[in-house]
Amino acid sequence: MKRTETAHALAADIDRLAYLTDPYEYWDVIGGRDDESISAHVAGIAFDLMTGNARPYLEWLAEQVKDHNNSEKDRCRAYDRLIRLENFLTELNPCDMMEAST
Repeated sequence: MKRTETAHALAADIDRLAYLTDPYEYWDVIGGRDDESISAHVAGIAFDLMTGNARPYLEWLAEQVKDHNNSEKDRCRAYDRLIRLENFLTELNPCDMMEAST
């Protein structure tokens, strides 16, 4: 899988988790779950990941793992995305970041 496809898949999974863990906050911030809103949100996350701006996502995912108000399943999902994001960032090189930002 290409880096951009990996970033997009991970972004889509982060988006889904955001909706599952707090749908009311999701609606307030994103504005809904229509295809256009989802696509724009996922594209924004993927762009951030490809350009190395992942700190907010790392912090948010770590919070979700620790949040005992989340279901065990959602905490496991958050942990999965956290590990996948850390692995993605480990493999990200400066050329990928420059290419994504142009």
